[in-house]
Amino acid sequence: MTAKERLYLEGVPLILALPERPRGWVLFLHGAGGSKERTARLAAPFHARGLATVHPDAPLHGERAEPRWRFDPKNRENYLEGVVRAIAAQVTELPRLASALAARPELADLPLLAAGASMGGYVWHELISRGLLRPQAAAILISSGFPLDAPPDFIETHPEWSEAYASPPVTRAAAYPPTPVLHLHGARDPVVPLARMEETVAALRPAYRERDGRLAQIVFEGVGHELPEVMLEQAAGWLAFWSR
Repeated sequence: MTAKERLYLEGVPLILALPERPRGWVLFLHGAGGSKERTARLAAPFHARGLATVHPDAPLHGERAEPRWRFDPKNRENYLEGVVRAIAAQVTELPRLASALAARPELADLPLLAAGASMGGYVWHELISRGLLRPQAAAILISSGFPLDAPPDFIETHPEWSEAYASPPVTRAAAYPPTPVLHLHGARDPVVPLARMEETVAALRPAYRERDGRLAQIVFEGVGHELPEVMLEQAAGWLAFWSR
């Protein structure tokens, strides 16, 4: 049985889901336009493997939503600006949040594990590549180590984001090992093209040459920008294996 609790830690609303006698805890980050409730509904495969899950609302999302940011891909500039603002704020706040979570009695002395979907997967790339958080293993779903493609005029008019586009996380590949990293992706993803995920793994591969099995990818034929149950099961299995 999994117990769920709604909390506010470090100013962040979140859901903590605890199976009996957890052996690790997963910080599960949602995508653009998502919420803590959505990832919490998807977490059963992790709980079945004895992993607790933590589901925070990203900045500008869920209980923290602001009317200006609608995360509607049809309004491309508003969407892009909302995404990069949410990413920057979450990268800043998550190390403090993770420390507060690790100090809780239910999670003390348990390994931190990473899961992130779409925007949340990219946030994990930023955290790992910058040495801000070091999970024991990571499962990156429908995401990559590159920011979303943006037209040149967006970067020109938002110079504060130019560094992320000039030096994406994969340019810091040496910072990733020894963390095991699995990318899971749909072959027909129209939001984060499969090629972007493959470029990410290719960029990381030289850093993992001496660590057999710690870098992997799984591609799901016929799947788009979505999280089918089989993908979640594979992600949970990867994290459970490396939490031993």
